[in-house]
Amino acid sequence: MIDYDKLNEHVLEMAKNADGGVKLSAFMIDQLLGGTQKISEKSLHEGIEFAIAKQKRDVESMPYASKEQKDAEKNKREFILKLCEEQMKALLKSQNRLL
Repeated sequence: MIDYDKLNEHVLEMAKNADGGVKLSAFMIDQLLGGTQKISEKSLHEGIEFAIAKQKRDVESMPYASKEQKDAEKNKREFILKLCEEQMKALLKSQNRLL
């Protein structure tokens, strides 16, 4: 069953971090095109928080998953994104591209 209160909570979290999400998206596109753009640590973190909220919203929208399945999937996706954030920070710091 879909919990619309949680769904709205995740959408609100996405809206709160939308600026970071846009900056991270632009940064990633620049990376794909071979650019050397820099990004602030705050924008990187907000972008990851945006992605986490989006993933949680997507999982919460699954109509046939149980609450336990949804919680496990949300935790797994959040963990993976947090790991990606730490790896990105380490790489960008080593390249002097994290503000």
